[in-house]
Amino acid sequence: MLKEDIILNFQNNGLPLCLNEIIYEDGTSACHLKDIISDTSLVVRLSQSNCGICVNTLMSLLQKVNMKNVIFLTDYEDQCFLDDLKLYRIKGRFFKIASLKIPIESMDIPYLFVIDKEVCQNAHLLFFKHKAPT
Repeated sequence: MLKEDIILNFQNNGLPLCLNEIIYEDGTSACHLKDIISDTSLVVRLSQSNCGICVNTLMSLLQKVNMKNVIFLTDYEDQCFLDDLKLYRIKGRFFKIASLKIPIESMDIPYLFVIDKEVCQNAHLLFFKHKAPT
């Protein structure tokens, strides 16, 4: 599993995102992805279908660091998911988008990456899930 995850990480590194993709700030106000990237930013990708413990762990880690330019790209059906994320009080902007249309989306795990003004992805940080030895 780890080998496949590393390969997937390399497949995603440096891929441009679709700039004309429509996203919704706080689930309501529509804009384009290109309109929110003005500087190098940390992008946090979360979905309501992700493991709750993984989302909690990631959000708890983000609470401990004071970062600028954090963009949350989320996928959810229930508004409560977004409301729960905001309870962590992490400074950042929250947007709803169903898919980024990149290979890593198939893993259905929370992940982070740094994005620059050219809207290319860099430095993926993946959360790996492994079964405990029996």
